[in-house]
Amino acid sequence: RVHALVQLDLGTVGFHGHNNRGLAVSNSLEALQNGAQVLDGTAMGFGAGAGNAAVELLLANLPDVAKESGVSLPSYFRAIEIGVRDFGIFAPTVKPLSILTGIHGIFSGFSRQITQASELFNVPVEDICLELSTHETVAGQEDLVFEIAAKLSLPDFIPRADSRRA
Repeated sequence: RVHALVQLDLGTVGFHGHNNRGLAVSNSLEALQNGAQVLDGTAMGFGAGAGNAAVELLLANLPDVAKESGVSLPSYFRAIEIGVRDFGIFAPTVKPLSILTGIHGIFSGFSRQITQASELFNVPVEDICLELSTHETVAGQEDLVFEIAAKLSLPDFIPRADSRRA
């Protein structure tokens, strides 16, 4: 997709990699190889859900970029240590629900609601994710997670995404 955007020649192409499936850094490097001029990342991959591409890993894998930018990895690491020590910032982790939302193309911001709905309606998170993946959702539609879980909890409800129950 990055290559296709570059070919359109509409301006600078950037890439922001999410880490739901543990691929943020490798996808960012692939985007660079396909013509992206800007890679977006955060210290320690900090971000919602499973996080984003970690800048320190991008720089470690792109030593020429690190050198050209004047970034000193040891100095950067010290800054990260200060953030952890003084601000309690910790790197996000890839959790099973992060992987499920990544696999199913679900906004990772729904993770908390998926967990709550699973517990409230006694429905597996996997089933909620599978059914949620059949809807085109965006941030702000968190109530839909609860509606889906409620329907899945009904004994006669047949999810459109899961033929195992048909």
